Amino acid sequence: MDWSPDAVLDYRARTHEYGLRWRQKRLLLWPVWAWRIVVPTSRSRNLNPIQRAVLRLHIAGVNHFHELGELLDLDEQLMAYVVAELQTMNLLDERGSPTERANRFLEEAELDPDQLEVGWVYQSTHTGKLLPRFVTDQPAAEAEADDKGWPLITLGSKGRPFTARAVIVKQGRAPRPAPRPRDILDAHRRHRRHLRRAERAGMDPGLEASRLVGRVSLISEAPQLVHLLTFVYVPESMEEELPWYVAEPFGFGADPALREQLDRIRQESSGPLRDMLDDITGESMERHREGWEKMQIMLREDARDRALRALPRGALPDDVEVRSRLEDAFVEIVRLELQEQTGRLKPRNIDAAYLHLRQSIELALVLLWRQHKPANAAAKIEGANGNAISGIISACAEATGFDAKKIPRAITKAKKKTIGWLSRNEPSSQLRPALATFLLNAADMPRHPLRQVAVKDPDWLENVNYIAERSGEQVHPSGEKRTLANLNDDAQLTSQMLRTLFKAISTNYTRKSQ
Repeated sequence: MDWSPDAVLDYRARTHEYGLRWRQKRLLLWPVWAWRIVVPTSRSRNLNPIQRAVLRLHIAGVNHFHELGELLDLDEQLMAYVVAELQTMNLLDERGSPTERANRFLEEAELDPDQLEVGWVYQSTHTGKLLPRFVTDQPAAEAEADDKGWPLITLGSKGRPFTARAVIVKQGRAPRPAPRPRDILDAHRRHRRHLRRAERAGMDPGLEASRLVGRVSLISEAPQLVHLLTFVYVPESMEEELPWYVAEPFGFGADPALREQLDRIRQESSGPLRDMLDDITGESMERHREGWEKMQIMLREDARDRALRALPRGALPDDVEVRSRLEDAFVEIVRLELQEQTGRLKPRNIDAAYLHLRQSIELALVLLWRQHKPANAAAKIEGANGNAISGIISACAEATGFDAKKIPRAITKAKKKTIGWLSRNEPSSQLRPALATFLLNAADMPRHPLRQVAVKDPDWLENVNYIAERSGEQVHPSGEKRTLANLNDDAQLTSQMLRTLFKAISTNYTRKSQ
């Protein structure tokens, strides 16, 4: 028997959409080499955004409280307090100069050599490469062999368990060199990055974020062959991006790389695995595979070109996530256009595109927050309540250059607690309260980017609010019917708003950098 029931690991693989219905689904046992490693763990204390900014400025040679406060638009006394904190953390010496560990601390927390942690990385038997995962546990699946040695997996809840047969994927013959420390660190960093992306997308892979790792202390001399529990599935709806998928074993949705490997294995195999794959994907694969794959490539390339034309690359750094989310919106638009041509257009996909447009604006406001932290916003409304707060926000909007009479009520009715929180923390999904917070701060800052935005586009706030309302209609439907033509126009409008904001931020960023 080329597998062991005691070496089947279940990290809760899932489909690429929650609640997705499938026509067919078959369990797979995917063979990998498990390498046991020991790493020093990190202390839990990290730098907050202000500490990080002050430390970076010290490394750049800016170490006077007045200059720090002016560049960060923060009080000098606060700068003195932050510097004292950094000295306590041994990141700045008594003269205010960065210590040897300052640069390293900006990348990851200081390692504690007295604390060691056991973890595992997995190496593909087909490619010889490490999977982008670093885990500290190995959850065993409930597996047993039937009379012929084939795997049976117990699934379901404790109250309603059921057993399903799994197919063993043939072990690959790729070389299995011991992974180098830098390969393990790369897998670890990619794993953490995937977790952050999943969290932003509202996914819960069921994995805890592994601690920061700076070096590898020990790698096992020989790996253990284990099988990761996953599955291949065919969605019930043929309107999905592909006719069949392979679930990523660690709960991150569908895995294109595993799908490609499985297709290659199918073509080279015979026996139960080939029979199963032919059965579950045969008709769809033969009839749709090439067309689906070509369409997906065309769709992504078309969307990328449209997004690039709508929002050309500029001088503003750190805008990758904004552009990625805008590209996601254009992917939906291209797919909707194809569906419209075949009479399969669905309103729910329009909702998804509007959500991506809104998220691109939210991520752009994060960039604005990082450059101009609205630390003084909460003080503007101290002691005020209700209508008084709305009046102050309107007055600050007018002082910034916008028409107070045209400021959307959704912006002026922002709550005091939310404004206080946003004055200290990056905005996430609080689009309109974030705008209110920025307006409160921009009123006293002659060079705030929103002032330039107000000159360039006086209707900018109204347009942002409009996109927020359109995206919110997936939760609170309105009587107005949204069309694909509306969506195209709104995608261009969003791109124009981003261009205006990016130009204002970039101009101010360049001025501060000089």
